[in-house]
This record gives sequence, structure tokens and C-alpha cells, in this order.
Amino acid sequence: MTTNSLRILLVEDSRPQAVLLQEQLLNLSGPGMEVVWVERMAKALAALADDGFDAALLDLTLPDAKELTGLARIQSVASGMPVIILTGLEDEELAVRAIRQGAQDYLVKGTV
Repeated sequence: MTTNSLRILLVEDSRPQAVLLQEQLLNLSGPGMEVVWVERMAKALAALADDGFDAALLDLTLPDAKELTGLARIQSVASGMPVIILTGLEDEELAVRAIRQGAQDYLVKGTV
């Protein structure tokens, strides 16, 4: 890993979605990005405690964190780190709440 690489934590419980997102991110950025995928919030919190990440992509429908509870949990461990919400829900009210709670952005899967 180079010092100029961008480290992204992808928190997504669907393997097909995670693979697709990883491929898209790596195709856009090239070798200067490292995407670390975890399936559960507990693993995300452990990864954030152990390793330095530049940003997180967070699915809102994890088995161990629903809606915005996952955002709050990540912020408690990595305050100030940009967190981008990824979801299949096109819910404008939830998007506004996420941004107000400190999410960097709210992206609907399939429209990214």
C-alpha cells in the first residue's frame, strides 16, 4: 500500500452488491484506492478501530444495524470521517435525516 492510496471501508451485507461496488470504485479510481469490505456493523467497528480509513460507504439495512443507527455507531468510533449512505430505499425523508445526522451523502443503489 502506498501512502497516497485512498482507503474506503465498504459496509454491505450483500456479497453481489459489494462485489459490484468494489469493481465500480476500482474501475473509476485505479490502483490508488483500496476497498475493504465487511458484512456486519460489528466488523466495521473493529476495522475502524484497527486501521485508518479515509471514508466509509454504509448500507442502511445490515442485520446488526438498521437505518441510521449504523451511521451513529460509525461516527462514535471515527468522528469526522466522511460516511456515504448506500441504500436501496429511495426515501427523501430518510436521506435528509442522514445528512442532518452527519452523512456526507445518500446514494440509492442502482442509480449511483
